[in-house]
Amino acid sequence: MKKRAPLTEVVVAARGAALPLVIPVIIMGGILSGWFTPTEAGMVACAYILLVLIPLLRPAHVRELPRDFMYAGLLYSLPLAAVAGASAFGWMVARGCAVAAQVAAAGIGGLLQEPHGHGLHLSTLSLRRP
Repeated sequence: MKKRAPLTEVVVAARGAALPLVIPVIIMGGILSGWFTPTEAGMVACAYILLVLIPLLRPAHVRELPRDFMYAGLLYSLPLAAVAGASAFGWMVARGCAVAAQVAAAGIGGLLQEPHGHGLHLSTLSLRRP
């Protein structure tokens, strides 16, 4: 059986977790008290993380924030591009542009069934972190 942590270790761990544990208080407390909508509570929690937690707990990470924002934007753009393409294709089908829809479908099908195996796959769109 594992030994219990001494009280000093518990106090040190609690002190280190105090600032991050304010995030659920901001979100739930703000929503339940009526101060924020859920969207506003998420925004306030993000602002708390960016303006308070990161500079206090990991000051060296502040210079890496632009890179993090870039990766977040790229990762969120991939599914949005797929939705935009599907929306355009659905619009063509709904508007009766059957010829344009057939040409687009044939082009996509040709990319997916390329004989060399270099077809259009979602794995080619994925990003790798350095």
